Amino acid sequence: MNDEYDEFGNLIEAGSSSESASTSLNEQSDDDMDQNDQQEQAVVLHEDKQYYPDSREVFGANVQVLHKTEDTRNIDEPIVNPKVHNNFNLEESQLPETYYSKKFLIDNLPFSEWSRTIAVVGDFRSGKTSVIDSLVYQTHDLPLFIGKRQDEQLRYTDIHQYERDRGLTINANPIILLLPNSKGKSHLVNFIDTPGHPDFYDQTTCAMELCDGIMLVIDVITGLQPSTYPIIRLAARRNLPVVLVMNKLDRLITELRIPPSDAYEKLKYLVDSVNEIIQSFYTNAPILSPQAGNVVFASAKYHWSFSLNQYASSYPIEVDTEFLSERLWGDISYDPQAKKFVPFNGVLPRTFTRFVLEPVYKLFIAVISETPSRLQTVLESLNIIIPPAQLKLDAKPLLKIVCSEYFGESTGLVDALADSVAPLSKVIKERTERLFQGPAKSKLTESIIHLNSQGPLVVHVTRVCLDNTSIFLALGRVFSGEVTRGMKVRLISEDMTELDLEDTVDYSVEELFLPGSRYKIPLDRAGPGCLVLLGGSFVSTINKSCTIISSDWDDEIFGFKPLEFINEPLVKVSVEPVNLSELPKMIEGLRDLNKTFPSLQTRVEESGEHILLGSGELYMDCVLYSLRKIHARIDIKVSDPATRFAETVLDTSALQCYAISPNGQNKLTMIAEPLEPVIVNDIENHVIDSSWTSKALAKHFQEQYGWDILAARSIWAFGPGTCGPNLLQDDTLEIDGVNKKLLETCREYIQQGFQWATLEGPLVEEPMRNVRFKLTNAEISDNALSRNGGQIIPTSRRVAYISFLMATPALLEPIYSGHINGPEDMELPLRKIINKRRGMIIHKRPIPGTQLYYFNVHIPVIDSFGFEIDVRIATQGQASVLLVFEKWDIVPGDPLDKNSIVGDLEVAEGTDLARDFMLKTRKRKGLSVEPNIAKYLDEEVLEAFKELGITS
Repeated sequence: MNDEYDEFGNLIEAGSSSESASTSLNEQSDDDMDQNDQQEQAVVLHEDKQYYPDSREVFGANVQVLHKTEDTRNIDEPIVNPKVHNNFNLEESQLPETYYSKKFLIDNLPFSEWSRTIAVVGDFRSGKTSVIDSLVYQTHDLPLFIGKRQDEQLRYTDIHQYERDRGLTINANPIILLLPNSKGKSHLVNFIDTPGHPDFYDQTTCAMELCDGIMLVIDVITGLQPSTYPIIRLAARRNLPVVLVMNKLDRLITELRIPPSDAYEKLKYLVDSVNEIIQSFYTNAPILSPQAGNVVFASAKYHWSFSLNQYASSYPIEVDTEFLSERLWGDISYDPQAKKFVPFNGVLPRTFTRFVLEPVYKLFIAVISETPSRLQTVLESLNIIIPPAQLKLDAKPLLKIVCSEYFGESTGLVDALADSVAPLSKVIKERTERLFQGPAKSKLTESIIHLNSQGPLVVHVTRVCLDNTSIFLALGRVFSGEVTRGMKVRLISEDMTELDLEDTVDYSVEELFLPGSRYKIPLDRAGPGCLVLLGGSFVSTINKSCTIISSDWDDEIFGFKPLEFINEPLVKVSVEPVNLSELPKMIEGLRDLNKTFPSLQTRVEESGEHILLGSGELYMDCVLYSLRKIHARIDIKVSDPATRFAETVLDTSALQCYAISPNGQNKLTMIAEPLEPVIVNDIENHVIDSSWTSKALAKHFQEQYGWDILAARSIWAFGPGTCGPNLLQDDTLEIDGVNKKLLETCREYIQQGFQWATLEGPLVEEPMRNVRFKLTNAEISDNALSRNGGQIIPTSRRVAYISFLMATPALLEPIYSGHINGPEDMELPLRKIINKRRGMIIHKRPIPGTQLYYFNVHIPVIDSFGFEIDVRIATQGQASVLLVFEKWDIVPGDPLDKNSIVGDLEVAEGTDLARDFMLKTRKRKGLSVEPNIAKYLDEEVLEAFKELGITS
């Protein structure tokens, strides 16, 4: 055994094996060390070295890793974009509580005979938004006092931040309400609150396209202002019925403090004056009268309104309500001794004064002047119970509570709207003939006329708005079929051609809502007559307005006519980003602005300037605010405001002007002369329609303007566009060797050249006005290829330019009509301000029943910037100013007079204005210094003109 173990007690075999193992391990370790030494001493290229783990080891084998050698992000763009919280709209976080269930409201949508869509229109500061507020209080569970102050208005439909900051309505905002009439029947009314400021009448136009009638709100103090006449004219053109709301009756009591008899005289005068204006615009409009039920008296500030029928029904005596309401207006008195109604004789008060105004006056006086205990006794006699704590409130909040209890709900207003405004089903045929472009017997037209819920979808969209999530929503009305969430639709834009219709793309309706101003009620489907908000990717492609149809409609496609705005874009500014690298952001912002501001025009001049054209100074201020804070969100530089001009002629062309086509085989001869102003006015007011037949057009010109039959039948076109204030007529005669058949083949090309010329005149590339072009001779090639559009169109444009420049051309500038209310002693400072701005006071008149005066002034648009501020400062804020476009007037001087020279730091005056305006406008647009007739003339004509001394 001893041989098996060594002196340490280890097995001799195990020891040898371990020794051998140890030896092998040592040898392996030595080999590894040698190998490591070799690796460390080996030469490794730089690109083969690995400092970090492989991407597969870090992210996994299923993750694709891209290696970029160049940064494609902008240096100003963060790697992780922060969440943007928009607060430019005041929106409810959840649906507010209403006194009716939302399900009941949605269930009433299919009953179009109980539904009305109403545009709330009226003067600036007449209380349109406040009238809607009183109805919101009636239908919504809202606290009576909202805001930092108790007397602060709710302004529920003024949802945009700049609307609330400025205290005026800027956008047309819809809200749907379920209101009871006097019989307890619920009516679904879509109110669209429209701006009263003339700069934003484009929003009013969008609203009226969708409405069944208008609710005209006037302030009983100032009455109906002339600045609102264009709105009434627009409503008359669409034959929309009118309901008159005489608002702010409380001012007769608390401010004017006139006796009830005088208050009646003022109200009677206002009703008569409104009727006079409406009858001048409408053809067969019903007379507005409280007895007819289409006049409502209101005080939106204190949340009450009533009609005569509603007021008569509140009397606790047993009498026929209709019988009594018919005798509460007019020269009728009540004889208490004879106990009967008698004609007014000056001794007994009128019934309206005695039974309506005097109780209201007494109620106001009691609330304002009586002690709480005495007031409680008075109110209890009227069956009005007010908690004692509320009787101690200030007069204004207490009046709201007492008047709400005394007058009750606005059932009289609902009755007036339901009785005076016909449901859509009764007027849809007339509306379709006026607004829809399809033939009367097309399937789409017939489906719209019958409001067919099973037919193809047809939605008329007139406005695009933006919510706090930066998503565009389209406001439209369904006229046929049913729109459902998720359905496929196609867009028919207002400027689409037949070729474009073949390439329309299908979109999906991702969102569908009922508009509630500060909130939106989700819908699954909506049928004919419904006013809806549509959401989806297609909304961002809408420009101004469009027609939406179902994508599966494979028959003929037609759309609604483009919107025609009553306010022209007259004020223009150029914009550019402070940081030029943000130019793409600004361009994208301009595209968005073009959607949300209907009448805004954007374009790029040849100089590269981005030009914005709007209707007024306040309009442009709101546009620029939206560009900076909402759409582009960048800093921009803005030029000084300017105005657009127009071009006209003062005389007939000095000689017959002709132009030869580029191939030398066609020749057109033309003269230009002024067009009668009465014809221009009728064209722009759509008294004359370019869609009339040649026979109908000739008859109208012959009977109305005394044209001979030959000239009347030779009218070819109006321009620019279909209702432009210029006219082209064919005065050629076959006896002069004109081939009428060949000329007819080129008629369309000549008209296109005429449209091109009238759209961009030769003086400052602005539209022409009041010009009558006569084609007196035409030599047309027999070869069809030689008389194509490429030859005739530019030739027609050149000959129009030549005849225009030979007819004493002149510049036209827009003129504002200023409507100013204020004290009589403001006339002297007003006249000083006006004289500095090339303006004049046209007339002034007192406002009946007040100490105020109305001033009407004319002032050039280019000199109107800051005018309102100057007037307010001069009158210590006592004057209100509204500027409305009135007319185009000739700028003094000759724009082509080279002897008229104005220095760089000198102010142009008098006859130097025309040339100064022309040169500065051309410079801003990047055009040549001044127009040169030689560039439009052929060489032989130019030589002839030089011999005659016409040109140098």
